[in-house]
Amino acid sequence: ILLIRSHFDSKRPEIKKMTASQIVDQVKRGIRAKVLNPIKESQINEAKKLFEKYDKSRLVEERFILEPKMILPSQILIYGNKTSMTTIKESVITTIIDNYDITQTFRMLFSFMWELSTVQHNKIVKNWKQEEV
Repeated sequence: ILLIRSHFDSKRPEIKKMTASQIVDQVKRGIRAKVLNPIKESQINEAKKLFEKYDKSRLVEERFILEPKMILPSQILIYGNKTSMTTIKESVITTIIDNYDITQTFRMLFSFMWELSTVQHNKIVKNWKQEEV
């Protein structure tokens, strides 16, 4: 799974609960996730806690991005031949595109963003220690 997070998912309790349940199911199935996680300066402590304590056990590899332009109102999830976009700012609305070419385009965009964010991410987490699973 490739995920570009929306910062609104952590602001709504019902979304947090749904996401936690989904993560448990993914881990049971051995599904790994790469996550682009745009954060604000004020979210660094929360990001550190997630990174150090939960990422390995949740089979998550992520890149934090401190870029206000990347604080997205919707999330993008890429899996198999599907790309889903979900707005979670107010109501939850999901659009799923089941098309190889469109999903490949999103995969390429994700990879580009992943590579671009790696240097900044490494600076952010350089002194953080992840718990072993």
